[in-house]
Amino acid sequence: MLGLRTQENENTINFVKLVQKFADKENSIYFIETSEGKEFVNEEMEGEDLSGWLIPKELSEEFNKEYLADDISDKWDIYYRFAEWGKKGR
Repeated sequence: MLGLRTQENENTINFVKLVQKFADKENSIYFIETSEGKEFVNEEMEGEDLSGWLIPKELSEEFNKEYLADDISDKWDIYYRFAEWGKKGR
């Protein structure tokens, strides 16, 4: 899956798809670097706060090469973001 370097279970993939849905609203792809805690689990998905790069789609192919090689240059630092989940109505 684009934006993910590891094998994950179905519930985690469902969460990543939700993250990517929000990234798509910014015409971007979210490339996950690491999890940041504040875990949650429900019947459909599991996840936690994330850190990574919110890369514009037109740059995603170039970034993905470095991402998959785990050799990301400093020029991408301006796209580094934290993604925090929250429940609606709270």
